[in-house]
Amino acid sequence: MGFICYYKHMKKVLKMYEFPVLIEKDSGNSFFATAPTLQGCYTSGKTFAEAVKNIQDVLSLYIQDLKEDRMKIPKRKTISFMSVEVSA
Repeated sequence: MGFICYYKHMKKVLKMYEFPVLIEKDSGNSFFATAPTLQGCYTSGKTFAEAVKNIQDVLSLYIQDLKEDRMKIPKRKTISFMSVEVSA
């Protein structure tokens, strides 16, 4: 789902998209970000904020590529995260 932004100084109309993103802190104190709805879209950052910025860039480039190739942009999916117990 998205909404459209109009900018007077721009001739192009930008559509905004929103996708769920998962950001995890790894063992090396970096942050790993992925968008489960868009397979193959992932990145990392030294800080949480950097990971957020990087995943926004990745998603933007991915959407631009889909548009250029005239491919359908996936709709936002509801993602459920939960903890499960396992025995091993």
